[in-house]
Amino acid sequence: EAPVQVGNHTLQRARLIATLLSAGVGASPTAIVLDDAHRADPLTLEVLRYLAQTPAPLLVFLTTRPPPDAPASAWRILSCLSSPIPVEALDRRQTGVLLAHRLEVEQVPHRLVETVFARSGGNPLFITHLADHLRVTRAVDTQDRRLRIQADCMERWRAELPVALHALLLS
Repeated sequence: EAPVQVGNHTLQRARLIATLLSAGVGASPTAIVLDDAHRADPLTLEVLRYLAQTPAPLLVFLTTRPPPDAPASAWRILSCLSSPIPVEALDRRQTGVLLAHRLEVEQVPHRLVETVFARSGGNPLFITHLADHLRVTRAVDTQDRRLRIQADCMERWRAELPVALHALLLS
């Protein structure tokens, strides 16, 4: 993949935006969070490059996917500007903890944790959507921080993909 080409106009705009952001920060510690930075346009990547050079007390937190999910040109720029911290998938125990938290219960049955773990691959976003989908399809009922599985609704839950997850996968 060819490197991203940016014109002088884009560089001038990036420098101006970075200068304004830095001036707005002043001496106050500030954080900027950019999710899915691998999808950033060339202007945003140039702004990040300028921000990396500013003396302002600025923390820029980026989430990104590595190649091949991220364009190689964006990955090259982002990896030069940051110190990557890989985030691994959750294990079964962590999946159960996240499920219990999301469903607001003390404990989730082992078989349900295994099912959600198998469907999600340990991806926290997928686990969260699957937990929400358990409620939407009424496959689980919660009362007094206890979870009750509704067997008659579990097949519907298994057969469907959560709407938000379906949209996310198609984006």
